Amino acid sequence: REAIAQKPTLAGELRPSYVVRQLDENLASDHGFAFTGDVGINTLWLFRYRRHHSSTVWSRNFATMGFGLPAALARAQLTGKPTVAVVGDGGMGMSMGAITPGCESPVLCVILNNRGLAAIRYEQEFFGWPEFESGFINPDFAALARARHWDGRKITTRQELQKAIDDFITCPAPMLLDVICTQNEPPMPALTPRPVRVVSALFAWARQGRKGLISAR
Repeated sequence: REAIAQKPTLAGELRPSYVVRQLDENLASDHGFAFTGDVGINTLWLFRYRRHHSSTVWSRNFATMGFGLPAALARAQLTGKPTVAVVGDGGMGMSMGAITPGCESPVLCVILNNRGLAAIRYEQEFFGWPEFESGFINPDFAALARARHWDGRKITTRQELQKAIDDFITCPAPMLLDVICTQNEPPMPALTPRPVRVVSALFAWARQGRKGLISAR
């Protein structure tokens, strides 16, 4: 798991595991930063690759997609402390209304954008079915944020990611990062899966001709 988190890209796109690890290393809780989680595969990346969760806010098992950004805004408003929302593009689509022009809260919204509902996709594949209609075309989240007077940036490289994190540390003001992530970092279970699930997943990937079968562990 640690070795994978240090590999920035897969097939030329950022790994979500790497993105979360960089957030964790740069925005530590002992420096006052808190995190909020959304619902989806992004939840797995957050809880697997952020090492301490005493300051993580999450809706637990209520399947509340769209929770992450509003929760971060509320936490930042109540405490005045910088808060990082880690969300997926699916959940972001449900909470775009939370990006308001008058916001002055120290909030960093990080979208792990894999162009679809990855939890649904991998659920299909782990049962041996080819992926079906889990992907979609997103709006330009960064442009939307800029239109509402946030600092909105599209992130495609590790250098852009580090620059944005450094800028938020220097000046914690409303910022949204639309991080374009690989679709092919499988969220393999923390425990060894049953052989039938492994065979099913490999069968589904083979039927789709998928590449990049590298475990997220």
